[in-house]
Amino acid sequence: MVNGLSATELVGYIFKSFNFNSPKLIFGIGSISILKNILDSVKCKKYLLVTDPNIEKAGIITTVSKLLEGYKGEAYLIEPREPYIEDSEKIAGYVRGKDYDVVIGLGGGSVLDLAKVASFAPYNPGKVADYIGIDKVKSKGLYLILIPTTAGTGSEVSKYIVLSTVDGVKVAIGSDYIVADYAVVDPMLTLTMPTYVTISGGLDALAHAFEALISKKANLLTDLLSLEAIKLIFKYLPIATYNGDDIEARYYMSLASTLAGLAFSNSSLVAGHAIAYTYAHRCRLPHGISVGIALPYMLKYNAPASLNKLLQVARVLGIAREDKSDYEIALDLVLRTRNLLKLLKVPTTLKELNIPKEELPALAKSLVTQYARLLPNNPRRIEYEDALSIFSEMWEGSI
Repeated sequence: MVNGLSATELVGYIFKSFNFNSPKLIFGIGSISILKNILDSVKCKKYLLVTDPNIEKAGIITTVSKLLEGYKGEAYLIEPREPYIEDSEKIAGYVRGKDYDVVIGLGGGSVLDLAKVASFAPYNPGKVADYIGIDKVKSKGLYLILIPTTAGTGSEVSKYIVLSTVDGVKVAIGSDYIVADYAVVDPMLTLTMPTYVTISGGLDALAHAFEALISKKANLLTDLLSLEAIKLIFKYLPIATYNGDDIEARYYMSLASTLAGLAFSNSSLVAGHAIAYTYAHRCRLPHGISVGIALPYMLKYNAPASLNKLLQVARVLGIAREDKSDYEIALDLVLRTRNLLKLLKVPTTLKELNIPKEELPALAKSLVTQYARLLPNNPRRIEYEDALSIFSEMWEGSI
C-alpha cells in the first residue's frame, strides 16, 4: 500500500490519461494593465464589457475604462445577483446580431458566467436553456477575456456556467468551447470585496479544491492544484476576512481561487455542491456560505473512500500525527474544517438556518433526484437513506 492505494490502484492512478483545459492565464499585482496589449493583439474592433453596478460603485470600472480608451465598445450591466436562466437569455438576445468581436467580463462569478453566455451565444443559435448539460455548446464564440474582482468562484478559468431556474434549482452548462481565451487575475481588484463576499468566495474556493481532490475524475495535476489551494485558503482566508487590506492575503486568496477553479474544471465537483444546492435558495444563502456549511459533513461521509487524499491534505496542513490511525487523522481534518467555519462566524448546522427537522426527507430526496448529476463522481455512493443521514448530522451538528 502507498498512500492508501493498492499496487493496482496506484498504477491506474499514476498512468491515468487526462485532458487539461485552461485559458491563457495572466496573474499578478497590476496584471490588469495588460488588457490593452491583449486587445491590440486580437485587433479588437468593438468590445462588450459585461459587469455590474457594484463594480461601478467600487471604482474598478473607472480603472478599466482608462485601459479601454481608443477602442469602440459598450458596457452591459447585469443584476448583482446569482444569474437566472432568464438573465442568460436576455444577454444572449442582446449580443446576437451586434458587431462585437470581443467580450470582456469584469466582476464576480455571476458576471463572468454571463460573459461566457454573451461570448458563445452569437455562434450557437437557439435558447441558452437548450445548452444546459455537458458538451452541448458546439462552437467557439466571440473572443473572451475574463477578469475576476472576487476570489472564490474560479469562473475565470472554468468551463462551466451555473444558472438558476425561477424556483431556484441550479443547472449548469459545461463545454470546452466556453473556456475564456484570457483570464487576467489581478489580486488588487479584490481589495474592495466586502467581508461577507470574502468569506463566501473563500469557502467556495475551498469546496472546489476539496471536491476536485476526492472526485473520481481527479488526476495528478488537479491534485497538485487542489492541495496548494487548500493550504493557501486555510492560512490566508482568516487574514483576508479580518484584515481586508492585507495585500499578501488578497494575493494568495486570488491564487488559491484560480488554482481551485482549474482543479474542479478539469476534475469535477461532487456531493458537497449538490448538498448545498438543496437548501441555498430557500435559506437565501450566498453560494459560498451554503457550500461551506456542507463541506465538513461531505468530507466526513466520504472519508472512508478518500482516506489517501485526506491524508495528503492533513500532511500539507501539518496535522497528521503518527500516534493516530488514518481515519482518526481524516476526522481531525473534518474538525479543522468546521473550526474554520466557526472562526469565520459561519453557521455550521441546518438547525442554525432554521430549517425544520421534518423537512430533512425533502432535502434528501432533492439531493438524489434534482442534483443527482453531481453524484456519479463522488467517491462514495449516495442513496436516499445515506442522504437523509447526512442531513440529519448537518441538522444536529454531529461531526
